[in-house]
Amino acid sequence: MRDRSPVAYSLGLSALVAALWIDIPLEAVMLKISDGVDNFSLLAIPFFVLAGAIMAEGGMARRLVNLARVFVGWIRGGLALVNIVASTLFGCISGSSVADTASIGSVMIPEMIKARLPARVRHNITICGSVQAIVLPPSHNSVIYSIAAGGTISIATCSWPGSSRASFSAFASSCWC
Repeated sequence: MRDRSPVAYSLGLSALVAALWIDIPLEAVMLKISDGVDNFSLLAIPFFVLAGAIMAEGGMARRLVNLARVFVGWIRGGLALVNIVASTLFGCISGSSVADTASIGSVMIPEMIKARLPARVRHNITICGSVQAIVLPPSHNSVIYSIAAGGTISIATCSWPGSSRASFSAFASSCWC
């Protein structure tokens, strides 16, 4: 049977039933729930998503694509490289892969259709280019990981994996296209 209830409610209700089943006081469960969300650093997450949405609607994606075209548009496989560089720049600004895919994809996929690239190529390049926004600072996933680890995360620690991933993606795209 398919239930249409949200996942958060299902998880919360099942955790509450399990806690009552093993005789954990209800007050202790509620204290743990409130302690889990009472963290100032978690405020960064909705603001990153909001910033990405504002940038996507404000036309910033088109400007980043034009900037990336100036940098790498002349190289072999230019559209793929422009997609990857624009996604990297947008990921550095917004920190959200979903906003990155929506904004850069809405600009770059029609241009790739005009260039007659196959569907799987244009979609894979857009997806692979936007995934690196997860590890580039300021990423809301980095904030969550640092909170879960109980420490801080430096910009240099996150910048190296994201920039190396972008470089490898760009190299592979220029060799393939």
